[in-house]
Amino acid sequence: MGVLLKGVTALAGALAGAVLVLAALYAFPFRHVNRTEHVLPAFLAAVPDHETYRLRLSGDLVSVSTSPTPAIFPNRPAGTPPLVEPNVSMGLALITHIRDADNRIVGFATELEAAHEDSSFLRGRLMTHTTWTVVLPGRGVLFLYQTEDNWTLVTRFLLPSLLKGDPWHGRWLHLNTLGPLPQGYGEVIAGTGVFAGRNGRFVEVAELRGFQPDAIFEGVMDLLVSRDHAEGK
Repeated sequence: MGVLLKGVTALAGALAGAVLVLAALYAFPFRHVNRTEHVLPAFLAAVPDHETYRLRLSGDLVSVSTSPTPAIFPNRPAGTPPLVEPNVSMGLALITHIRDADNRIVGFATELEAAHEDSSFLRGRLMTHTTWTVVLPGRGVLFLYQTEDNWTLVTRFLLPSLLKGDPWHGRWLHLNTLGPLPQGYGEVIAGTGVFAGRNGRFVEVAELRGFQPDAIFEGVMDLLVSRDHAEGK
Protein backbone atom coordinates (compact mmCIF):
# COMPACT_ATOMS: atom_id res chain seq x y z
CA MET A 1 0.00 0.00 0.00
CA GLY A 2 2.84 2.34 0.86
CA VAL A 3 4.38 1.79 -2.57
CA LEU A 4 1.00 2.43 -4.22
CA LEU A 5 0.52 5.63 -2.26
CA LYS A 6 4.00 6.76 -3.20
CA GLY A 7 3.21 6.00 -6.85
CA VAL A 8 -0.06 7.92 -6.73
CA THR A 9 1.66 10.82 -5.00
CA ALA A 10 4.42 10.87 -7.60
CA LEU A 11 1.86 10.78 -10.41
CA ALA A 12 -0.14 13.59 -8.83
CA GLY A 13 3.03 15.60 -8.44
CA ALA A 14 3.98 15.02 -12.06
CA LEU A 15 0.52 16.08 -13.23
CA ALA A 16 0.61 19.17 -11.04
CA GLY A 17 4.03 20.00 -12.41
CA ALA A 18 2.82 19.58 -15.96
CA VAL A 19 -0.13 21.88 -15.27
CA LEU A 20 2.22 24.50 -13.81
CA VAL A 21 4.50 24.24 -16.84
CA LEU A 22 1.55 24.62 -19.20
CA ALA A 23 0.26 27.61 -17.24
CA ALA A 24 3.70 29.22 -17.28
CA LEU A 25 4.05 28.69 -21.02
CA TYR A 26 0.57 30.11 -21.56
CA ALA A 27 1.41 33.27 -19.63
CA PHE A 28 5.07 33.66 -20.62
CA PRO A 29 5.59 36.77 -22.79
CA PHE A 30 7.56 35.27 -25.68
CA ARG A 31 9.15 38.18 -27.53
CA HIS A 32 8.03 37.12 -31.00
CA VAL A 33 4.32 37.15 -30.09
CA ASN A 34 4.43 40.96 -29.88
CA ARG A 35 5.47 41.37 -33.51
CA THR A 36 2.05 42.73 -34.58
CA GLU A 37 2.72 45.88 -32.54
CA HIS A 38 6.27 46.32 -33.90
CA VAL A 39 6.82 44.62 -37.25
CA LEU A 40 3.49 45.49 -38.89
CA PRO A 41 3.77 49.29 -38.36
CA ALA A 42 7.35 49.16 -39.65
CA PHE A 43 6.21 47.37 -42.82
CA LEU A 44 3.35 49.82 -43.41
CA ALA A 45 5.67 52.79 -42.93
CA ALA A 46 8.32 51.34 -45.26
CA VAL A 47 5.94 50.45 -48.11
CA PRO A 48 2.82 52.67 -47.93
CA ASP A 49 2.06 51.86 -51.59
CA HIS A 50 1.70 48.10 -51.02
CA GLU A 51 -1.07 46.12 -52.71
CA THR A 52 -3.70 44.30 -50.65
CA TYR A 53 -5.03 40.83 -51.53
CA ARG A 54 -7.82 39.77 -49.18
CA LEU A 55 -9.91 36.74 -48.38
CA ARG A 56 -12.98 36.49 -46.18
CA LEU A 57 -12.56 33.56 -43.82
CA SER A 58 -16.28 32.82 -43.68
CA GLY A 59 -17.14 33.11 -47.36
CA ASP A 60 -14.27 33.03 -49.83
CA LEU A 61 -12.76 29.60 -49.16
CA VAL A 62 -13.41 27.17 -52.03
CA SER A 63 -11.78 24.07 -50.56
CA VAL A 64 -9.58 23.07 -47.64
CA SER A 65 -7.76 19.80 -47.03
CA THR A 66 -5.78 19.27 -43.85
CA SER A 67 -4.99 16.56 -41.32
CA PRO A 68 -7.66 14.14 -40.07
CA THR A 69 -6.91 15.17 -36.47
CA PRO A 70 -8.52 18.30 -34.97
CA ALA A 71 -7.22 21.21 -37.03
CA ILE A 72 -7.63 24.97 -37.30
CA PHE A 73 -9.70 24.63 -40.48
CA PRO A 74 -12.14 21.78 -41.10
CA ASN A 75 -11.89 19.94 -44.41
CA ARG A 76 -14.32 21.43 -46.91
CA PRO A 77 -16.47 20.85 -48.84
CA ALA A 78 -17.85 17.99 -46.77
CA GLY A 79 -16.26 14.74 -47.89
CA THR A 80 -12.95 16.31 -48.94
CA PRO A 81 -10.25 13.69 -48.26
CA PRO A 82 -7.90 14.69 -45.42
CA LEU A 83 -4.11 14.67 -45.76
CA VAL A 84 -3.34 11.28 -44.25
CA GLU A 85 0.01 10.27 -45.76
CA PRO A 86 2.84 10.68 -43.20
CA ASN A 87 4.80 13.19 -45.27
CA VAL A 88 1.83 15.57 -45.63
CA SER A 89 -0.35 14.81 -42.60
CA MET A 90 0.83 17.97 -40.79
CA GLY A 91 0.00 20.19 -43.74
CA LEU A 92 -2.80 22.26 -45.23
CA ALA A 93 -3.93 22.82 -48.82
CA LEU A 94 -6.38 25.65 -49.41
CA ILE A 95 -8.04 27.28 -52.45
CA THR A 96 -9.74 30.64 -52.07
CA HIS A 97 -11.15 33.62 -53.94
CA ILE A 98 -9.00 36.74 -53.66
CA ARG A 99 -10.29 40.31 -53.27
CA ASP A 100 -8.64 43.70 -53.64
CA ALA A 101 -8.65 46.44 -51.00
CA ASP A 102 -12.15 47.46 -52.17
CA ASN A 103 -13.43 43.89 -51.55
CA ARG A 104 -13.93 43.14 -55.26
CA ILE A 105 -13.07 39.56 -56.28
CA VAL A 106 -10.06 39.89 -58.60
CA GLY A 107 -8.63 36.38 -58.67
CA PHE A 108 -7.99 33.22 -56.73
CA ALA A 109 -5.14 31.72 -54.75
CA THR A 110 -3.72 28.59 -53.19
CA GLU A 111 -2.11 28.38 -49.78
CA LEU A 112 0.07 25.36 -49.02
CA GLU A 113 1.43 24.82 -45.49
CA ALA A 114 3.86 22.29 -44.06
CA ALA A 115 4.95 21.95 -40.43
CA HIS A 116 8.15 23.85 -39.69
CA GLU A 117 11.08 22.03 -38.11
CA ASP A 118 11.66 24.91 -35.66
CA SER A 119 8.25 24.56 -34.00
CA SER A 120 8.74 24.24 -30.26
CA PHE A 121 6.23 24.16 -27.44
CA LEU A 122 8.88 25.32 -24.97
CA ARG A 123 9.77 28.28 -27.20
CA GLY A 124 6.16 29.23 -27.87
CA ARG A 125 6.32 28.54 -31.60
CA LEU A 126 3.72 26.74 -33.73
CA MET A 127 5.32 27.35 -37.10
CA THR A 128 4.73 26.45 -40.74
CA HIS A 129 6.43 26.84 -44.09
CA THR A 130 3.73 28.65 -46.10
CA THR A 131 3.62 29.18 -49.86
CA TRP A 132 1.00 31.34 -51.58
CA THR A 133 0.25 31.36 -55.31
CA VAL A 134 -1.95 34.36 -56.16
CA VAL A 135 -3.52 34.25 -59.63
CA LEU A 136 -4.86 37.58 -60.92
CA PRO A 137 -6.35 37.07 -64.42
CA GLY A 138 -5.23 39.79 -66.83
CA ARG A 139 -2.28 40.76 -64.62
CA GLY A 140 -0.26 37.66 -63.80
CA VAL A 141 0.71 35.38 -60.93
CA LEU A 142 2.56 36.05 -57.67
CA PHE A 143 4.55 33.38 -55.81
CA LEU A 144 5.05 34.15 -52.11
CA TYR A 145 6.88 32.33 -49.31
CA GLN A 146 6.88 32.93 -45.57
CA THR A 147 7.46 31.25 -42.25
CA GLU A 148 4.36 31.61 -40.12
CA ASP A 149 3.63 31.31 -36.40
CA ASN A 150 0.21 30.67 -34.84
CA TRP A 151 1.10 30.28 -31.16
CA THR A 152 -1.10 33.15 -29.94
CA LEU A 153 -4.03 32.19 -32.17
CA VAL A 154 -4.05 28.62 -30.87
CA THR A 155 -3.32 29.24 -27.18
CA ARG A 156 -5.37 32.39 -26.60
CA PHE A 157 -8.39 31.80 -28.80
CA LEU A 158 -8.80 28.36 -30.37
CA LEU A 159 -7.96 26.11 -27.42
CA PRO A 160 -10.04 28.05 -24.84
CA SER A 161 -13.01 28.12 -27.20
CA LEU A 162 -12.72 24.42 -28.06
CA LEU A 163 -12.24 23.34 -24.42
CA LYS A 164 -15.14 25.42 -23.14
CA GLY A 165 -17.36 24.80 -26.15
CA ASP A 166 -18.14 28.50 -26.32
CA PRO A 167 -17.95 30.81 -29.34
CA TRP A 168 -15.71 33.87 -29.28
CA HIS A 169 -16.56 37.26 -30.77
CA GLY A 170 -14.50 40.43 -30.79
CA ARG A 171 -11.71 41.96 -32.85
CA TRP A 172 -8.14 40.66 -32.85
CA LEU A 173 -5.49 41.81 -35.32
CA HIS A 174 -2.51 39.51 -35.76
CA LEU A 175 0.60 39.43 -37.94
CA ASN A 176 0.95 35.77 -38.94
CA THR A 177 4.26 36.24 -40.75
CA LEU A 178 7.45 35.53 -38.79
CA GLY A 179 10.06 35.53 -41.60
CA PRO A 180 12.23 34.42 -43.28
CA LEU A 181 13.53 37.95 -43.97
CA PRO A 182 15.39 39.43 -40.99
CA GLN A 183 12.84 42.25 -40.66
CA GLY A 184 10.14 39.64 -40.05
CA TYR A 185 8.68 39.80 -43.57
CA GLY A 186 7.91 37.11 -46.13
CA GLU A 187 9.41 37.03 -49.63
CA VAL A 188 8.00 37.59 -53.11
CA ILE A 189 9.78 34.68 -54.81
CA ALA A 190 8.73 35.20 -58.43
CA GLY A 191 5.97 36.39 -60.70
CA THR A 192 4.53 36.30 -64.20
CA GLY A 193 2.84 38.94 -66.33
CA VAL A 194 3.14 42.42 -64.79
CA PHE A 195 4.87 40.82 -61.81
CA ALA A 196 7.67 39.21 -63.86
CA GLY A 197 11.25 40.13 -63.03
CA ARG A 198 10.35 41.61 -59.66
CA ASN A 199 11.12 40.48 -56.16
CA GLY A 200 9.84 42.04 -52.97
CA ARG A 201 8.35 41.40 -49.56
CA PHE A 202 4.98 40.82 -47.99
CA VAL A 203 3.19 40.12 -44.73
CA GLU A 204 0.09 38.11 -43.90
CA VAL A 205 -2.28 39.81 -41.47
CA ALA A 206 -5.42 38.28 -39.98
CA GLU A 207 -8.30 40.18 -38.41
CA LEU A 208 -10.30 37.64 -36.42
CA ARG A 209 -13.85 38.69 -35.53
CA GLY A 210 -15.32 35.43 -34.35
CA PHE A 211 -14.66 31.74 -33.85
CA GLN A 212 -17.12 28.88 -33.40
CA PRO A 213 -16.19 25.63 -31.60
CA ASP A 214 -16.75 23.73 -34.87
CA ALA A 215 -13.69 25.60 -36.27
CA ILE A 216 -15.63 28.20 -38.25
CA PHE A 217 -13.87 31.56 -38.47
CA GLU A 218 -15.29 35.01 -39.03
CA GLY A 219 -12.95 37.73 -40.24
CA VAL A 220 -10.53 38.54 -43.03
CA MET A 221 -6.94 37.75 -43.94
CA ASP A 222 -4.83 40.19 -45.96
CA LEU A 223 -1.66 39.64 -47.96
CA LEU A 224 0.10 43.03 -48.06
CA VAL A 225 2.54 42.83 -50.97
CA SER A 226 5.35 45.19 -51.96
CA ARG A 227 7.08 44.55 -55.27
CA ASP A 228 8.77 47.92 -55.38
CA HIS A 229 12.21 46.92 -56.55
CA ALA A 230 13.32 45.07 -59.65
CA GLU A 231 15.40 41.94 -59.34
CA GLY A 232 19.09 42.61 -59.43
CA LYS A 233 18.84 46.20 -58.14
